[in-house]
Amino acid sequence: MRGQMQFAAFAAWSCLAVLTASGTARGQEKGQSGGKMPCYFGTPESGARRVDGIRSCTLCHGRTGASSELALPDFQFEDDGFVLLNELVTWAKDDKHYQAYAVLHNDRSKEMARRLGIVEDPKDPNSKSLIHLDARCLGCHSSVPLKQIPRRDGAPNLASVDTLADPRYNLGVSCEGCHGPSSKLEGDKAAGGWAAAHWQDPKWRTMPAGEKYNDYGFWDVRSARSRAKICLSCHVGNVDEGKVVTHEMYAAGHPPLPSFELVGFVAQEPRHWRNLEDKAPKIRDAFLKARGEKMEADELRQTRALMVSALMSVSESMRLSADLIEVPAGASVSGSTWPELANFSCYACHHDLKRDGWRQSRPRTSVPGRPTLHEWPTAMAMIAAGVLGEQDELKKQMDEVQTALNAAPFGENKQLLAATRKLADTADTMAVQLEAKVLREADGKEILKKIATYGSEDLYDYDTARQLVWAYERVYAELLKKADKSAPAAATEGEVDQAKESENTSKALAWKGWMVQEKPLTESQQILKSLESSLVLDLRTGSTTTTKFPGERQARPQTDVDLSKTLPVLGSYDPATVQGAFKRLLVQPAP
Repeated sequence: MRGQMQFAAFAAWSCLAVLTASGTARGQEKGQSGGKMPCYFGTPESGARRVDGIRSCTLCHGRTGASSELALPDFQFEDDGFVLLNELVTWAKDDKHYQAYAVLHNDRSKEMARRLGIVEDPKDPNSKSLIHLDARCLGCHSSVPLKQIPRRDGAPNLASVDTLADPRYNLGVSCEGCHGPSSKLEGDKAAGGWAAAHWQDPKWRTMPAGEKYNDYGFWDVRSARSRAKICLSCHVGNVDEGKVVTHEMYAAGHPPLPSFELVGFVAQEPRHWRNLEDKAPKIRDAFLKARGEKMEADELRQTRALMVSALMSVSESMRLSADLIEVPAGASVSGSTWPELANFSCYACHHDLKRDGWRQSRPRTSVPGRPTLHEWPTAMAMIAAGVLGEQDELKKQMDEVQTALNAAPFGENKQLLAATRKLADTADTMAVQLEAKVLREADGKEILKKIATYGSEDLYDYDTARQLVWAYERVYAELLKKADKSAPAAATEGEVDQAKESENTSKALAWKGWMVQEKPLTESQQILKSLESSLVLDLRTGSTTTTKFPGERQARPQTDVDLSKTLPVLGSYDPATVQGAFKRLLVQPAP
């Protein structure tokens, strides 16, 4: 009901809404993919597109209940069940991306503004916060590209538009934030966008990703590599797009960015689509046939996405370091900011001092007293590279990065630049190779065993341990789903009311909490559940509040990060507990 009420407000805004497109990057063929492999995300060579907002999206993707409303997915004005058509309701009701802008108005953000001087009068401690106008924040807390944000004269970081009253900003991260800007820019020669094409062109559904991208600017969210790259642009950072969380932002009060695991994050988002393997067989098979593809019955597509994402986490984190050392031409960040302390492991420095603590007992790879880069991106990448038989090469290049870091405090710049760029490109190449590989149930069971082995062999920092736990849970869940013969088959079109089916699917996809499910937990799941007291595994843990926006009839609900809940868990973290859990998981049978 709450989601329906919110969506009614969206319909009222639709005449005003011109919303969101995630900060765009230069053409991937030229820059962010290392210049070798196309990645259909960013601005194509055909040119930039304009953000258009949810105005047109509401017509088809805002179904609020089980009723046969106007729908266009099969281009005959009938709902064939390929998409859910209630995506905006899920986004408004449950997705924290919708809340991304609202948090810029909470007390923590206002305090950050005062500490950073992002206020109307920096000399007045009670001056009004302007952090909701700062382009450095809007890059990830809205979805408007930094290069499309008009700036105030004399204040190059501040937007000249009233973001609080402008739905392009105040609705947070929406459709175009993940699918790309959708409409043509002004001018007769401007390239067309995908807003109209994706429902007018009957070939759209099966059109090759490259054609959608080059001709219409549509980002490839079906590819795990591209999808991870989109997410990581904010969840790790992207110099080209101006999305960089700095050490001074952390010091001013920005909550720590968690490590990122694509499949687990999507589950907690929660997901607002059916995966291909969950679609009705007739529709799925027709789609695959039209694209000249096939899908094996025992194929583990989510496990593969997780492995690809692991390699992309290494690639993008290394690229972030390299781009901070040598900023690419045309980037939204100007001038080298290296060393950027936020790119180093936070808790290597920020932790309570203990004699003979676990940090002292770990094998040392760095010069004592010097910070190291974040460890967590490498946690799953070695296992992913192992699927390709390339773990030795990946380890060799990781060691080259560490050697460059050891050469001088914060690394010897020229050496570190070369090593991080090389590793970024290598991991990206491996991601391409892995995405083309079919992983079967036997592969999934081997991956599960390797994660447990990896986790039981050493003591890992907090973020790395959490990365391994998240990954184990997702691989286990997919294997369990394959093994569950009692699971209902995907509905065949015509057998059920698709609106009702979509509603039921969304309820099933709703995040219920870490290891909260209707069926009894298996022994492995009980072990994973027990780690909830040692790691914050539910990213929706926080304080619930509301924010009232001008002109809106009701306040928007939101869940803020509650550092009083998360920091004590982090501060008391004992890696031996996680290591022990993985030793127990290692002897558990795979589903």
